[in-house]
Amino acid sequence: MNDRSDTSILKAANPALCALYENLRLEVNTSVESNTPQWIGEDVPTRRLTALGELERCLQDIRQLPGFRFLSTEPHCGANEKCFY
Repeated sequence: MNDRSDTSILKAANPALCALYENLRLEVNTSVESNTPQWIGEDVPTRRLTALGELERCLQDIRQLPGFRFLSTEPHCGANEKCFY
């Protein structure tokens, strides 16, 4: 995948894991100013740290899928590997 936000290959391989990844990525990257209803009454920085840990566990699960390789720095994938960020 060339587009770092394109998760279509992951979605085809594992829709539930893809949905979790997309939700956590959105939660971690959402600005504090745009609090969502799920964060009302919860300490935003604490929830964000929790979501970050959940995202890391999700990425570990993705790395276990056949043919998937996740690199957190720069894109570098073999011909038969699917990469996304």
